Amino acid sequence: MTIRGRIIDTDLADPAYTAAVDDVLLESLASGEGAPSLHLYRRDPPAVTLGYFLKTDEVVRLDRARSLGISIIRRKSGGGAIYTDPGQLIYGLVVTPFSGEDVAMSFSRYCTALSRAICSLGIEAYYAPPNDVEVGGRKVSGSAQKRKGRALLQHGTVILQLDRENMEKVLVPPADRLDRHGAKSMGERVMGLNEVAERKIELSKLKEAVSRELASAAGVELTPGELTTTEQDMVDHLVRTRYGSDEWNLRR
Repeated sequence: MTIRGRIIDTDLADPAYTAAVDDVLLESLASGEGAPSLHLYRRDPPAVTLGYFLKTDEVVRLDRARSLGISIIRRKSGGGAIYTDPGQLIYGLVVTPFSGEDVAMSFSRYCTALSRAICSLGIEAYYAPPNDVEVGGRKVSGSAQKRKGRALLQHGTVILQLDRENMEKVLVPPADRLDRHGAKSMGERVMGLNEVAERKIELSKLKEAVSRELASAAGVELTPGELTTTEQDMVDHLVRTRYGSDEWNLRR
């Protein structure tokens, strides 16, 4: 039996809104009311997203971020702090996990799918455990994961263009991670695909490749769709009460 789902492409959208959509899609599928979904988006204005357990002042220079108009969003998934902006395609895949597949196995499944998508565009990419995709030893994609009941959310970035200047202004360098990868700075560790592509990669082509490979890896058929009225109401509520709130985003 074919499992059918939807692609929700919000493209350029407010950071609080995109975080709320990912959250609602997970809740919706976990409740049994929703469908497998792939949310594609870019963030405008730029944002720093924080893993759920991070302490804000340890990973982000808040005053600089505010002066540059960069939002701070705390996600429900774990992991580190990342800088996102219109130069990065962000995905949120919400599916039912395969039977017996733990977090590490599902990271492998979907990050490998992302690497295949990038390879199909002419760039030699590969899965770098636990949750990255690399090209020539440099990170071009990172992901995080959250589960609820029989629902899995994996979301992350695929970097087309990297704004190193703003990234390094607002993020506190994770020295331990940089040392582990032999990098002296975040700008040296991370790069955009268009830095190594023979021809500039079109955003539409990247979306097609990512959608195709993630759908194949998940065993679902994805077609363009939209939020239900109930889901949209839930998103609006979470923007007001959670992702648009400093109480949630900046809690220490």
